[in-house]
Amino acid sequence: MEENKTVSYSQYSIYKNCPHQWYLNYIKKLQPFKPSIHLIFGTAFHETLQNYLQVMFDSSTDEADKIDLSNYFKTRLIELYKENSQEKHFYTTKQLYELRECRINPYTFLKGSEVYTLAKRIQS
Repeated sequence: MEENKTVSYSQYSIYKNCPHQWYLNYIKKLQPFKPSIHLIFGTAFHETLQNYLQVMFDSSTDEADKIDLSNYFKTRLIELYKENSQEKHFYTTKQLYELRECRINPYTFLKGSEVYTLAKRIQS
């Protein structure tokens, strides 16, 4: 049985700009992974939202609302930074904390999204 394949927006964007580059990156795996503070921030933010939505769909919106998303996000940001900065620091610790303290609140972001609105309708 064939597995479902997913394509990220990044993959689609690369393919749209240059199919050969996409082939080399994703089929031949020739693109070296270069972690950056921006990738780490995006990953932590994505995981925070994914965690909330998973609890929301598996349990309820009320259970998901009990999650301290800001704390979850900050914790994942620091963990991911530590995991990816073992060989060399690509940003200073000060920059990490400045990024961590930015005023993006995952909960506020999520509440304003179409996904949240749709999920609330489904649960009603």
